[in-house]
Amino acid sequence: MASFPMTGSLQSFSAALPFWQGTTNGVPLSTALYATSYLDENQIGIYDSSVQSRLNLFPPPISGQYSAFLEVGGPWHPRQIELAQTGIVPSDAKSIQFATTPYDLVNHDIPRPEVFGQLSLVVNGRSLPYILLEAESNFLLWGADISSIAGTTATIGWNLQTTGLGGAIGLDDISFSTEAVVAPEPSVLGLSVLGLVLLARRLRYGQGRLD
Repeated sequence: MASFPMTGSLQSFSAALPFWQGTTNGVPLSTALYATSYLDENQIGIYDSSVQSRLNLFPPPISGQYSAFLEVGGPWHPRQIELAQTGIVPSDAKSIQFATTPYDLVNHDIPRPEVFGQLSLVVNGRSLPYILLEAESNFLLWGADISSIAGTTATIGWNLQTTGLGGAIGLDDISFSTEAVVAPEPSVLGLSVLGLVLLARRLRYGQGRLD
């Protein structure tokens, strides 16, 4: 990962998030935010472990030195943004897992439904359901079944859209696993932790952890 010495700056998208593509309403992004937030725009960016002590703008990254974030603007702007990557899914992969922040990155509040709307996991243009695997104080770990596309070239992305006020959510620790994702029993609700041992494998194409 490159060094980004200027807090609150715009960076080249390819330098900030190598191997990834970012779009807003289908239009490619050429720049990414570093350690700042434009609440009136749709943006993708990164934040690091030193931002909190300098500005108290973001909480600590989910994992490692950097985490990515997706941000949608207020209701006066188009409200859809996507971060995606294309490559070969391991032939023995049965699931994919990823971590998100459990709160609004900027306000450090629990996300309200009217703010975030929906974060979709999109595989080859289609939304894929995912379930909660683990809940920690600074991240939520999610998993989805991708056994049907194992060994193929696929485009996997995260699409954030809202019909409300807008907000920002962190994304990190994206990895493949040879273990299947098992849905929880009906009696297991909310933030229950699934007793799964996931044998994580980093994305072959690019980095799932932004460190």
